[in-house]
Amino acid sequence: MQPPSPLTLLLLRACFDRDALADLRAWEAAVDIEDHDADAHGLLPLLKYSADTYGWTLQHEGRIGGVYRFWWTRNMLALRALAAVFDVFQSEQIEVMALDDAALAIGAYARPALRPIERLTLLIHPEQQQAAYQALQNAGWIAHGWIPKRRQPYIESLGFTGQEQLHLTLRWFALDRRCAPHIDDGLWQCAVQQPTLNDRRIRIPSPSDQLVLRAARLPIVWATTSPSLQLADVITLIQTGEIDWEQVVGRVSDYRLTQPFLKLLTSACALVSLPVPDQVITQLSAPHRSWIAAAESAAFENDLPLPAWQSHLIRWWRSTDGLPSARRMSSGAHYVRRWFNLPVPRFLRVKPQ
Repeated sequence: MQPPSPLTLLLLRACFDRDALADLRAWEAAVDIEDHDADAHGLLPLLKYSADTYGWTLQHEGRIGGVYRFWWTRNMLALRALAAVFDVFQSEQIEVMALDDAALAIGAYARPALRPIERLTLLIHPEQQQAAYQALQNAGWIAHGWIPKRRQPYIESLGFTGQEQLHLTLRWFALDRRCAPHIDDGLWQCAVQQPTLNDRRIRIPSPSDQLVLRAARLPIVWATTSPSLQLADVITLIQTGEIDWEQVVGRVSDYRLTQPFLKLLTSACALVSLPVPDQVITQLSAPHRSWIAAAESAAFENDLPLPAWQSHLIRWWRSTDGLPSARRMSSGAHYVRRWFNLPVPRFLRVKPQ
């Protein structure tokens, strides 16, 4: 993910620091409010809220207030759709958790309107993927494709479109290329119930897990979080004071997100003062363990797509990481067979222990 522009950094500081009035005035003098970039657009609701809190007068009050009202309306529609999907899944006995935009809007920010909900992201258990797919289709959501059964264990998500052009991503693994059995168990165990519209309670990740998930890279163009909004999420989550740093370090290690998370965390700390323990930075600064993790981290930092062969290799490596050698070789053979529909050599047919 590329860093925000210097102009957007001024806006970010104004959103979080009551002593950053000079940064706000510098941003107002330099920006064309009728032609600002998409990266800055997502911060405007938060800017209005911060300006009202700090007692500042905005030069572009009318325009920024209009953006705030737009996202308030849009987010209310998204949250109503989210509650309806939760009701559908509950009737089908499908366990579900909201991730990303909606989880942040209702669980981290002071008001739901402050965090644009550009898409709904839901996490289910892998074994319920087909049931959830059918339930969404029956509820009027249109799927963007299908999942061939032989590839199902190594695909993480499927996109849908609903009414009001709402986008929904159904995930059965929380992160891309992290398809190991039970890898998301900790995420489910630490999840919390968050009240939303009409006191409807929705399961979302804990603040610590939401912080970790901010470092995940989504390869879908329309599902990519802007760099400034990604930093705003990190700062907002840390400022809640509800972060369990021991849990964060453990989850970052489990998901192998050390380098992207460390980069995101240090960028946020350089922007505003945050209560991050020194030992956390020290633990996260340990060198890389493997060239596979280094290659994935380099692609993330430079915002570059991975070659197909590297993507397949990382999917297999993540799905078998930590298994005994025999099981890892057997899993690799089954990966090849299921993904490419090829036979497995006899010498690789090792029965799982």
